[in-house]
Amino acid sequence: MYSETRQEFASWMDSYLRKRCPELEQPLLAAIDAFDDIQSGGPSDKHHLKPLVDAASSDRIPLYENATNLLGRLALTQPSAQDAISEMAKGSQAHIRFNALLCVSESAPGSFGRAIVSNALLDPSSRVREKAADWASRCSMKELVPELREALQHEPSEKVRLCLEYSLKTLG
Repeated sequence: MYSETRQEFASWMDSYLRKRCPELEQPLLAAIDAFDDIQSGGPSDKHHLKPLVDAASSDRIPLYENATNLLGRLALTQPSAQDAISEMAKGSQAHIRFNALLCVSESAPGSFGRAIVSNALLDPSSRVREKAADWASRCSMKELVPELREALQHEPSEKVRLCLEYSLKTLG
């Protein structure tokens, strides 16, 4: 019997993932199973989160986009998921720090999400800084306006500056 989460992904996996990226099916299913186990009250320690964190840390878009959403949903109620995202945000690889931002809930970022985004505004990677500026406005993080203004003052990348300016404009 498929879980509700597996059913949520079934059509997309049939029509897209199996045809274009069949090698990503197993890691995504492992991530979904980890999500379901934890959501249903199972342990949420590092070991049980690992398939989900591994998938969320991938550099493959079809895998990380789905896994970061699941990990972000868990982070709303599971401190261990927040810890895992915090570790991702401190990772040595820029794509993993980028993916950590995607784990921040757009609808309920809270102080945890604001801290992740705020720190990412200072990231060495311009791609991560740009996503942080974007995520601040997507998540309506008006509290980050001072940090966004400060980041704009020191931003060397024109592309990131434009994103910072847009975020500041949308946050008013």
